[in-house]
Amino acid sequence: MALLDIRDLSFSYPDESKPALNNFLTAREGEFILLTGPSGCGKSTLLKLIKHQTAPAGRMRGQVLYHGKRVEDYLPLTLSQEIGFVFQNPDNQIVMDHVLQELVFGMENMGYEPGFMKRRVAELVHFFGFEPWLEKKTSEMSNGQKQMINLASVLLLNPKLLLLDEPTSQLDPVAAKQFFSIIEQLNQDSGSP
Repeated sequence: MALLDIRDLSFSYPDESKPALNNFLTAREGEFILLTGPSGCGKSTLLKLIKHQTAPAGRMRGQVLYHGKRVEDYLPLTLSQEIGFVFQNPDNQIVMDHVLQELVFGMENMGYEPGFMKRRVAELVHFFGFEPWLEKKTSEMSNGQKQMINLASVLLLNPKLLLLDEPTSQLDPVAAKQFFSIIEQLNQDSGSP
């Protein structure tokens, strides 16, 4: 069974006669899928429809299936944990004042045990090399650093599906290469998409 199956999906924003997207897609566990196209072609809209809690207002036809079940039929808590989403603009995702607070925010909201959270954060902070950042204010971080913090925050929930909305648009070429190297390494280590 496909991890993600998008069937005959069409979406139109309110007061728009032309659909923002018209798509189908199938993704299996462990696959990397790259969506390309010009600005405004519907890439972000598609990702927001997959991550049902972020779906924009409008008219949708077709289905977005996750493990064979419509995303709107899942409990929000389940999808919050299993489908990770890193936004294009890192400032739109950061909610806490300090890096460590930001990293644990999602796990705290999921009700994870403190000991488990401490171990998960220690593992990921070591993997990313974030030790010097932990006590810093998020407002003092560069956009590239914020994007890495957002990625780490999402990964701490151990999602089965990871959606990245132009995650390197705020990064310089060296940081972008590092970002994708981390994603590739994590995929190889865990077998997760």
